[in-house]
Amino acid sequence: MASPLPSLPYDVLLHIFTLLVHDSRHPRWWTFPHPHPLTLSQVCKQWKQAAMTPSLWSQIRIMSASSSLVTLEKSLSYSMGLGLDIWIQFCSPNEDVLNQDRETEISEMLIAEAHRLVSLTFSIGNGVSRLPAPFQRPLSLPNLRRLIFCHPEYYSTTMDVTYPTLLRKAPVLGDVAILSTMVHPLRPFVGENAPRLTKAEFECHVFDARDFIGLLRSQPDLVELAVQATVQLDVLSSSNIPLSITHSTLRHLSIWNTDPTLFRCLSLPSLHSLAVGWHDDPRTSLAPFIAQTETLRTLSLKRMSFGFLLSPEFSFPHISHLHVELSEDPLCIGQHDWRGISELDTMFMTEEHTVLSGLKKISVEAILEDDSVCQRVLQLLERIWTATRVQTIAFPALEKLAYDILLDGISEPLETRLQTLGSANQHVSYCVCASLPFSPYWTLLAELNNELL
Repeated sequence: MASPLPSLPYDVLLHIFTLLVHDSRHPRWWTFPHPHPLTLSQVCKQWKQAAMTPSLWSQIRIMSASSSLVTLEKSLSYSMGLGLDIWIQFCSPNEDVLNQDRETEISEMLIAEAHRLVSLTFSIGNGVSRLPAPFQRPLSLPNLRRLIFCHPEYYSTTMDVTYPTLLRKAPVLGDVAILSTMVHPLRPFVGENAPRLTKAEFECHVFDARDFIGLLRSQPDLVELAVQATVQLDVLSSSNIPLSITHSTLRHLSIWNTDPTLFRCLSLPSLHSLAVGWHDDPRTSLAPFIAQTETLRTLSLKRMSFGFLLSPEFSFPHISHLHVELSEDPLCIGQHDWRGISELDTMFMTEEHTVLSGLKKISVEAILEDDSVCQRVLQLLERIWTATRVQTIAFPALEKLAYDILLDGISEPLETRLQTLGSANQHVSYCVCASLPFSPYWTLLAELNNELL
């Protein structure tokens, strides 16, 4: 049978190439190599015609220690003046003079096109304490809209003063992600001279609620905000806690390991979705906040007690989607997860429970490595599935169950039951997959890319 590829219309082939070359996920890391347009252009005449489309060359990924300067030069040229989305990795330790010179040369090539930068992602390797010298200079970035800064080295403070330099002349910057162990990553975005953001994400070593409150006060246009910390500072005591902090545009808030008293002072009248994790005081601080925020529709809870959802003291009829995550990582199911499973079990076993009377959908995300845990999660899903069919008194509006579960070492009968549960009901959407070894296809693709480039 003849291959259908030669008969594909140009626009269809271009769309396929766009999906291959451009990564639509959050571009903090590229786990797998993506084919370069130069690779695609060397297959046949038809592919070359599609692969030379300028938009395919405008997203550039640079592994500074191994990237070809010729390939980078071609990407900058073939993108034909379009806005550039740059992902660049700096991984050479300070003592590696040879690779540092190469990184400096690459940086100078990019800075020459600074006026075209629309999105800029830095991935900083362990042992690297500073960006190459060209990026330490104040730059004019008139079109930069997104800045992502990844520096995973623990307890590092040497980069804290580097990325603020990039913010001084970026007038349209609206989307930032600072993913590092910096102590105070929020502070450059606090104050009258800070860039006006609409979307921000921070991962840091220490959560300081004062910085968080300062950010809300300085960023009136913020729509999405995510903050995750390793350690929290409980600085909001009853004596210095503000009476109220109101932010009228924030619609999506994701916050992990926070000062438990923070929610007592927040007023977010436009909030639509809230994700909370590792919160130690949900009954006295989080529950009143959720009950009072009547615009809230989606509630996501990660690695924490769900017991406040069982209390008749508060009611949450405005919540239509409850999402629970039962595992932080594939290494363990923690104490909070065990307690959360039991609390959810209780919630779906009683017909008198009316705290979530408006709930329409519940979704469960889990990483399971143990048969006993898998058995309990499966029983929980079956109870929720039953509730969606009979629409119990406690959940009269419930109509949808979704679950996304990664299995590692789970027995085949349990895996089959999870698959069967999802396929047996049209109101259930599911994804159940077993962890797989690293595919040799990706290794082959990486070798092909390196050979052609």
